[in-house]
Amino acid sequence: MPEMPDYAKPTGRFFFYIWDTSGIPPVQYPDENTAIITPTFTDLHIYGCEVKPYDYEEGQMLLRAARVMGYWHSTACPEGELGTVALQELTKISAEDFSAAYQRGWLPKGEGSEDG
Repeated sequence: MPEMPDYAKPTGRFFFYIWDTSGIPPVQYPDENTAIITPTFTDLHIYGCEVKPYDYEEGQMLLRAARVMGYWHSTACPEGELGTVALQELTKISAEDFSAAYQRGWLPKGEGSEDG
């Protein structure tokens, strides 16, 4: 299992989803002062460990009911990053599946080490 930063308190639930931005323009300009840059990925496999949300007064975040706060890992960000993902986009996986993804460098199942 990867090490978690001190501020990320795992709940013991693990998730997986695929991020595909191939249909999104790499740069968008919603107004003259703003540029939104979207990295382009096709079928990027992302694995996450849910972490406990908390409120701003205690230094952490409140979340909407349909989102999962997690520490998310992929080949694009192997060290992981904190963020939220809509629950409907996620597939729950076991701790063993999460650990296997870590062992193969966050590659999709069948593309890493011997775990197939």
